[in-house]
Amino acid sequence: MALDVRRLRMLSQLKASGTMAAAARAMNYSPASISQQLAQLERDVGSTLFVTAGRSVRLTPAGTALATRADEIIEALDAAEREVRRLGSAPVGRLRLAIFQSAALAVLRQVYGRLRRDFGGIRLDVAHLEPRVALEELSRHAVDIAVLEEYPGSPLPKPRSVTTRLLTLDPLYLASPAAEHRSAQPDPRARWALEPEGTAARRWAEATCRTAGFEPDVQFESHDLMLHRAAVRAGLAHSFLPGLAVGGSGDDAGIRLDRLPGDPARSIIVAYSNSAVDDPVVSTVAEVLQDSFADNSRSPGALGSVGP
Repeated sequence: MALDVRRLRMLSQLKASGTMAAAARAMNYSPASISQQLAQLERDVGSTLFVTAGRSVRLTPAGTALATRADEIIEALDAAEREVRRLGSAPVGRLRLAIFQSAALAVLRQVYGRLRRDFGGIRLDVAHLEPRVALEELSRHAVDIAVLEEYPGSPLPKPRSVTTRLLTLDPLYLASPAAEHRSAQPDPRARWALEPEGTAARRWAEATCRTAGFEPDVQFESHDLMLHRAAVRAGLAHSFLPGLAVGGSGDDAGIRLDRLPGDPARSIIVAYSNSAVDDPVVSTVAEVLQDSFADNSRSPGALGSVGP
């Protein structure tokens, strides 16, 4: 019996992720679907491939052997697909993109518009993932291309198997309620909306506050910059917001935006596997992303219609 490649991909992802839930998130399936398909794979090969251990899953020797072979098969199939793409007159294929929230809101409309107009043979599937998770998924081949962020002083630990290039520099603003009319410096009396502890954005924000001589009193903690923006507009908190989260205009109704000393900016980068450098679909999408970020920087207020 021929083995189903989709099930082999699921086993490979399970080996990389360690849990059914994580494998399901990476492949945009439900955990129940992953479990059912892998159970069928076990029946196909006539052997137990994994056992549960609490919330984790451990591959059996048979499962490890098959997952290793699955990795080789998947890489060979992906290489064959890239080769066929290179031989075509126009880029054709399906690509999985990982992107974080503020970048997605800023450019996806332009990206899809350009693909529909000029590259109708490309289907782009999008997953909203935070940068470190996206980089992990890229290394596991769960996504094909990723848009990432780097804050000043916190470069992402990129594996050697990944190629990156800069898309744009996104300026960072001190955001405070417009009605307060306070100083254009971080306010030690304020409560703050910041990203979760352990993130590069949080480390940079805390370092900025410490340079100003205080520890921030964090009232709102979230990856969601739209929540930060809403908290500032409502007069509930201060924050640090990148240009993409406020339309790139340096202005947002109800919010005072001030540049910080040294004009800090986060780097927005695109990343993909070294093996995909010559893939015309990957190259095309990377170029469309680059153009879309450039258009966004030339068109302030691109997010004006996107509210929290």
